[in-house]
Amino acid sequence: QCDVYGFTVPAGTILEPPKPGARRVSFLDVKTEAENAQPQAKICLRIPRDYVLPDDAAHMIRLEVAWRTKIKEAGLGGLQRMIHHDLTNDNAINSPYIALEWADGKQLKWHDTMPQKQEDREKIIKQVVELTMGLLRINEEGISARAYMQNLVDVQINRIVNPGTDQTAQRLHTKAQQSMLHFSTKILSLTPSAAQMLDTHSRLLDKHIIPELDTAPHVLIHGDLGEGNIIIDNDHNVTLIDLGFMHLEPLQLAAYFPRFLTHEPSSVDEDCPFDG
Repeated sequence: QCDVYGFTVPAGTILEPPKPGARRVSFLDVKTEAENAQPQAKICLRIPRDYVLPDDAAHMIRLEVAWRTKIKEAGLGGLQRMIHHDLTNDNAINSPYIALEWADGKQLKWHDTMPQKQEDREKIIKQVVELTMGLLRINEEGISARAYMQNLVDVQINRIVNPGTDQTAQRLHTKAQQSMLHFSTKILSLTPSAAQMLDTHSRLLDKHIIPELDTAPHVLIHGDLGEGNIIIDNDHNVTLIDLGFMHLEPLQLAAYFPRFLTHEPSSVDEDCPFDG
């Protein structure tokens, strides 16, 4: 049987091909259990859904397979082991997929009183840090951090100045990139002209880009490090799941605060033309 977030799908069920409509590929994670196995075997099937073009599904699977292969070659733990993958629709579920080991445990719940013990909280944070730092060992040469940010903001400026011509922005799938674009929208939507937009952006880049790290390699980041993608077992051992937003990013832009830890900025940038 397949257990899809509590919904039981009988063995042998063929899933209908995903329907187009969304801007990016999302994933359906399915737990399958081998009824005759002792002990009962469990795997996770990652199935792309809601894609725009037929090739998008295979492309996203291909990207995740590539990252998981590099992670295995680097000897990194704390993520599900890849068992098999298929980039075609020529299979029982009519879709490309990745088969992974099932991550036993529960999604992380983090607030002032959970986990209760300080040592458990520290153990979880330490593991998340170690796993995140481990991913940085996978890196490649890329464009400078300044050029990377310039490209992102140029896309957003174009969307503001020329509404309806955001095809490039549609290809910015990662949550990190979406967050940057959201930030630049708040800044740039308050300025009346493209020239002023560029001036504001240039001043912010000059202030925050570290010249010594501008040409450092691009490093691998998870891209969606929230409670829902951190699985904790009974001994508070951590497994990171859902690598759909994993990507390479310039080193000095790769220090993302895990979303389950709340924080407030220590200061407000005086060059930023909005509050908050």
